[in-house]
Amino acid sequence: MSPNNHVDIMFLHGWGLTTRVCVLTPCLYSVAEKTGAAELHKIAEVLQKDILNKTVLVAWSLGGLLALQLAELSDKVVGIVFLATAPKFMNDAAWLKTIDEKELAGLGQALNTDTGSALASFITLIAHGDISSRKTARYLQSCVAKQEHQQILSCWLQELENLDLREAYSRLTLPAYVLLAEKDVLINQNINQSLTELNPRIEVDILLSCGHAFFISAAQEARSRIERFINAGIN
Repeated sequence: MSPNNHVDIMFLHGWGLTTRVCVLTPCLYSVAEKTGAAELHKIAEVLQKDILNKTVLVAWSLGGLLALQLAELSDKVVGIVFLATAPKFMNDAAWLKTIDEKELAGLGQALNTDTGSALASFITLIAHGDISSRKTARYLQSCVAKQEHQQILSCWLQELENLDLREAYSRLTLPAYVLLAEKDVLINQNINQSLTELNPRIEVDILLSCGHAFFISAAQEARSRIERFINAGIN
């Protein structure tokens, strides 16, 4: 990418964590509180007003669903990097390698019973698979969502359960790149085949020996691959 061809980058965090996961990111909890609605399409309507220049979305986990909706609302979105995410999070007979309905239901029940414990368990889950899983978990613990956001978190769990944006993913023509993790227990790396079938234009890559939060445990490698995509694919 030419030095004069400037683009902005918007980082979109995932479920259970806050904006501190990445630098210069909108806090989706704050947006939800201001709008009084936590549904992702409502958040997308607000965020698209903040996209004033050509922008690449770097979206992790739940943020990938939001990125797909933002891309359809704003013609200033010129690229998307999907990190450990999928256009549909819930397994069904024809779509495997993501999250089982019972697992999501269990997380929802735990969230309603003891929000703090549910978030702590989720941190352990997304750190699983990393070579330095304890270090990753400690870092994520410093970024965990506040218990007062329980209602927003519950709404987002319903979004994870109900949203199916595979058609939107298949329609993407702007430059996009998917980065998955070999040891991710939420988004299995083998979903890469299904993603390629949905949209052959989108490159899918896999980081080895990493879990769902690989941008922490393998930060340098993840950054290198994201920069390569942006420099090569964004005009």
